[in-house]
Amino acid sequence: MRQRLWFLIPGDLDTPTGGFRYDRRMLEGLRALGWAVELISIGDGFPYPDRPALARAAATLGKVPDGETVLVDGLAFGVMAELAATHRARLRLIALVHHPLADETGLDPA
Repeated sequence: MRQRLWFLIPGDLDTPTGGFRYDRRMLEGLRALGWAVELISIGDGFPYPDRPALARAAATLGKVPDGETVLVDGLAFGVMAELAATHRARLRLIALVHHPLADETGLDPA
């Protein structure tokens, strides 16, 4: 049986940025290694989600079966502390941090 992974991303995987390019390579690499990867977009708004964006993320995590491994792009995971705490006992959550947001060019370090 193939290992299964749920890969949650904020927005559209085809977005031409370095972060989404990294996500695409991770997806391709995992699938090449034989993983069954369920790619799910939790929508736009991250890393500054409004209530509807967080509600979409919560609904998505709520649908993942107990015991599953969930890889969440760091752009979203960094603002999902409450959701992570809610689901940490039933899911194996992994934050994919490929570029710390604080290091982003043009953003205030705070």
